[in-house]
Amino acid sequence: HLVNNATKPDTASVGEYYNKNMVEKYLSPDTVLIREIRVLSRDLADSLLSLISSGADFISLAQQFSLINPDGGGLNRPFSRNNNRSFYDAAMLLVFGGVSPVLSAPSNQFSIILLEDKIIGRPLGLDRVYSQIEALLTKDMQDSAKRMGTEGLFDKYVVRSHLEQLE
Repeated sequence: HLVNNATKPDTASVGEYYNKNMVEKYLSPDTVLIREIRVLSRDLADSLLSLISSGADFISLAQQFSLINPDGGGLNRPFSRNNNRSFYDAAMLLVFGGVSPVLSAPSNQFSIILLEDKIIGRPLGLDRVYSQIEALLTKDMQDSAKRMGTEGLFDKYVVRSHLEQLE
């Protein structure tokens, strides 16, 4: 009864909670944007890295050799550390436009990556987290109603607890 009769949070209280906790709880993860040359052979990857180190154009080599988006010059979608830990960590060590050493890729393939951008996480929109916040605030209000209801019973019926005697 106490839980079912607890007040529901209104839009203003959801918005206030969101504004207070936006940075701590509702940021999208940081991401990186890379170009990748992925090939089947370590020897080919080493040769391509030598060409890049000598001044060859990364995008042109990606168009010719990469198994990943050759038409787009090896450009990937932005991804977070949760999506690909090893490539994310390698990209974070690079400066903008920097090129990695040869990296092991899935399925016994090899990659060279070029860092295009580091994208700092941004707050998720209130519309994306509204239901989550509403549920959290509802649970808090229900817990408060239970606590207040049971404490009220102790006061109403003059119940005294002597928990210290149980020790």
